[in-house]
Amino acid sequence: MKLRQQWHQNKVGAFLSILLSVGSGLFLWDIEFSFSKALKHISYDQPFLTRSQTIPDDIILVYLDDKSHQDLQQPYTAPWDRTWHTKLIERATQEGAKAIMFDIVFSDPSPDGPAVDNALAKAIEENGNVILAADLVKSELGGESAHKFLEVVTPYEPFDFACADIGFSSLKLDSDLTVREHFHIDTSNELIDSLTWATARHLGIAEALQDDKRTKPRWVNYYGPPRTIPYLSFSDVVGQSARTENLFKDKIVYVGAHLQTYNSGERKDEFVSPWSAWDLSGDTWRFIAGVEVHATILLNLLHNEWISEIPKRIQLVYFILFGAMVGGGLVFMRPLAASLAAVILAVLVVLTAHYLHWVHRLWFPWAISVAAQIPIAWAFTVAFNSIKLYVQKQLLEQSIRAYLSPKLVKAFASRSDENFLKPGAKKQHLSILFSDIEGFTSLSEGMDSSDLANLMNGYFEATVSNGIHATDGTVVKYIGDAIFAFWNAPEPQSDHATRACEAAVQIQLQPYEFSESKPINTRIGIHTGTADVGNFGSANRVDYTAIGENINLAARLEGLNKYLSTRTLISIETRNAADSSIVTRDLGYFRLKGFERTVQVLELIGVGDEVRDSSLAYTGVFAEALAAFQNRDFSEAQAKFTQILALKPNDGPSMFYLKQIDVLHVTPPADDWQGEVELAEK
Repeated sequence: MKLRQQWHQNKVGAFLSILLSVGSGLFLWDIEFSFSKALKHISYDQPFLTRSQTIPDDIILVYLDDKSHQDLQQPYTAPWDRTWHTKLIERATQEGAKAIMFDIVFSDPSPDGPAVDNALAKAIEENGNVILAADLVKSELGGESAHKFLEVVTPYEPFDFACADIGFSSLKLDSDLTVREHFHIDTSNELIDSLTWATARHLGIAEALQDDKRTKPRWVNYYGPPRTIPYLSFSDVVGQSARTENLFKDKIVYVGAHLQTYNSGERKDEFVSPWSAWDLSGDTWRFIAGVEVHATILLNLLHNEWISEIPKRIQLVYFILFGAMVGGGLVFMRPLAASLAAVILAVLVVLTAHYLHWVHRLWFPWAISVAAQIPIAWAFTVAFNSIKLYVQKQLLEQSIRAYLSPKLVKAFASRSDENFLKPGAKKQHLSILFSDIEGFTSLSEGMDSSDLANLMNGYFEATVSNGIHATDGTVVKYIGDAIFAFWNAPEPQSDHATRACEAAVQIQLQPYEFSESKPINTRIGIHTGTADVGNFGSANRVDYTAIGENINLAARLEGLNKYLSTRTLISIETRNAADSSIVTRDLGYFRLKGFERTVQVLELIGVGDEVRDSSLAYTGVFAEALAAFQNRDFSEAQAKFTQILALKPNDGPSMFYLKQIDVLHVTPPADDWQGEVELAEK
């Protein structure tokens, strides 16, 4: 019954949440762009990283690698002497290899003469199980035809006649250079199979014999990181350093290049694998050789263990139902419960996807749910419930007489100018104050709304009456638990900067608390500058406020308190405009988010000579420490800031600069650095 009542109360929010969650999932699933591709790639790649490694025992790779180039004295920029290939085939024939595949296109006659080619052709023919690679020449046209192939470069005629079969060696690459899908037929030239399909057919694989199944979608089932499949260097097989034991008995032999530093022939035939993309390959071979990819695909065919994608229609139903469940379920929860539920759902999706991959060799773009559907539903839930709470607070605040300054109310009521309610503003020099309750969300969490309203009424009454209104300030608006106020409008005040500082001091002196265990700390930022002040809106609805860059700067100063662990911060403009009774501490220069110029920031300590005298012990040392920091004497600065902590334990600005010094020791500042601290967040 309670859930049904909640549904009726929140049906609009639930509908919007479902719409966003389902819509985002279907959009990312159906539309191809960089972010959606990345999520799909992660969905395919990630389960490999937590799966156990499998080492096949029926195939062996022979690499034309750096060691072989050096041992056999073969060039990097020209084809090898084919005599070495002849010797490899002869040895494999003698030792009883099942088949030999070359991921090398022997398209032209040997520059060493016909005798070399004749010997190679004879070795190929005598073996009877050699499959050679052909090359597909890509179109140079743009648009949809860019992926088509114009011609097939087949092996040199004597080799073509001698070999058991040929197949193209091209692979299907994704945009990140990872091979994820099998590629067994080029639809623009259906007369030639892939090298792996031709090999599987030659070895008598039942499904491979059925040509109509060449286009069946298959996904590469990698057995481990690069160099998982057993391999040999070419010079381990032939030449003076060749191994003498039987290497090829009942093995499928795959021959191709794998170079770490140089190109073999025309190009370096290496690709990204799931381990490469996550930089978890485990050794210096971060990239996987093309020949190992071919061998992996062949093993998938031989053992019927490729990965399949879950049918699209099932994926469609999944994203609709999952989005509806997440969107319609989280919106009824409190933010903390919704956050926990979102994490649990994400973990369940990940575990399910890994189970399907490991046990059933199935995959689907599950990362869309984890990275989009769940976060969007969660964010909407938090926003929706926050808005509801905000509206409730605003309704409660209507009963607070301190919502508008008495002076502002008086100015509105007494102004005879009929144009006053019309939109319009003028530039005016102001001292602007922003305040905010530290950790308000955690303080108010779990509180009854009526209790919260009563406590906030008391807080605003004390803050405004004893601080802002006591110094003739104007409260512009309450923003949740925050207060936006200024001085020198609507009535001029020559000492507005001093008034703003005195108000801040009085606010900090008020004893606020939600309970004995929840004292309230108020953070304040004050800045003095020009802003547009007046009515913004229409004749029926106006908002007396101020806008401009200086308003934003005051808000940024308030936010800076949480990084410096201070209570009240003011700008140098406010310090210069206030009288000498205001006691401050210079905290240095900051580059705040959204502002190009640096801002000199000071901590407001208090008012009067007594406060100044009591703070001299640490403010003097802090000034020396700050000067050393700005002069790049970080060792001296570190010593001084540490000294301050002995005089004033837990001094926030000192601890902040000590952390900055640690960072600058690792990453020294630029040559034009002037001692400023840059903050990338609000």
